[in-house]
Amino acid sequence: MLQVRSLLHPKDIKVLIVDDHMVVRTMVKNSCAEMGFIDFSYAQDGAEALELIKSGEFDIVLLDWTMPRMSGLDVLKAVRADRAYDGLALVMVTAEAEKERVLEAMEHGITSYIIKPFFQADFEQKMKGVLAWLKEHKKTRTWRGD
Repeated sequence: MLQVRSLLHPKDIKVLIVDDHMVVRTMVKNSCAEMGFIDFSYAQDGAEALELIKSGEFDIVLLDWTMPRMSGLDVLKAVRADRAYDGLALVMVTAEAEKERVLEAMEHGITSYIIKPFFQADFEQKMKGVLAWLKEHKKTRTWRGD
């Protein structure tokens, strides 16, 4: 179950980074660290991520789309199907740039969508939006708007 934190400063946020490539996990972690995030966990695929989400207290999950065993989209669908995780920010960080993919992720409740490769300034702009979303949705504990 998600915990509501009183402060939403990056250093207080628990981040799960999910990508099947270690180099990309490191790149995403470094981009987050530039913003002041310090609490990271990692998963190599969607199935591992889902296990960690169910056993952990994360605030943000940064997901790749294409991974073995379970895709980022399937993780998104599974998490959004469980109201216990309504306050969890899910961010797709992927090379999947087609409009149809972005719309599909939005249809299933993605919080934000970051296309790889990215510039740090673009990453930070998207993540500031995620922090604003978290601040609002930690109060209401829902992404659905109900």
